[in-house]
Order: sequence, then C-alpha cells, then structure tokens
Amino acid sequence: MAEAVVPEDVPKDAVTATIDLLKPQESKDKTLKIENTEKRDTLIEAEKRYQKLWEEQGVFNPDAPTLDEVPFDTDPEELHAKHPKWFGNFAYPYMNGTLHAGHGFTASKVEFTAGFQRMTGKRALFPLGYHVTGMPIKVSHSYCRYLTDAC
Repeated sequence: MAEAVVPEDVPKDAVTATIDLLKPQESKDKTLKIENTEKRDTLIEAEKRYQKLWEEQGVFNPDAPTLDEVPFDTDPEELHAKHPKWFGNFAYPYMNGTLHAGHGFTASKVEFTAGFQRMTGKRALFPLGYHVTGMPIKVSHSYCRYLTDAC
C-alpha cells in the first residue's frame, strides 16, 4: 500500500491545525457589532434580578399547609378561608398537530395567572401536563375504529 506524502507545512497536531484554520486573532474583525442595545440590556438585567429575587423568596413554589399549621380535623370552609387556593391547567399539545405560537400563548396566560394568584396570597398550583384533553379523543377514536373493524 502506498503512503501519502505529507507536506512540510502541515502542523504536527490537530489543535495547531484547527487554530491555524480558524485564525482566532482575526475573528474580532469579523464579529458582528450590535449597537443600541441599552433597552434590551436593561430588560435582561431586570429579568435576571427579579428571577433571583423570586427564587430566594420561593414565589413560584407551591406550599400546601402543613398539619402543624392546620390540624387534620379542620373544617374545609375554615381551611379555604384561612388558606385560599387556586389551581390552573391547560390543554397541552397532543397528537393532532404541530406546535405553534398559540401553544406558548396559552401556556403563558395560565403561568401568568398562577404567578398573579400567588402574589395575591393564594396557594397556587400549576401542574404542567395535568390536563388530559387529547386522551379522551384518542380513546374514543380507537374505540370507534375497533367497533367498525369488528363488524
């Protein structure tokens, strides 16, 4: 088997070859400069600041009352008056189509409302994917198909 002749100017290792090919010392000249981003940068900084504050305060953590706070034999009406609650869910995307902007819009409305309800003092729970809209449709379709195939 014949061996290929390696030119003299080929680097000895892959790292050197990659650096020579990419020429990082020239990349600064080729980088796109984005100007006038003060408003965007202010919004990003505020978002990160509030996300940190919410994380520290546990704003989006569900907190059911403990048995120390509310004895087990407490009247439900009294419990609801002392610890108001809110529960939200939405129909998650399922097998009848592709994802689109409406899915994010629907999710954001429920997520916003859950956060608002928490801020008003309610114990809010927003379990993603709890809603089962698509499964009854699928089961019904499968059953109808089963009935028509059986005949």
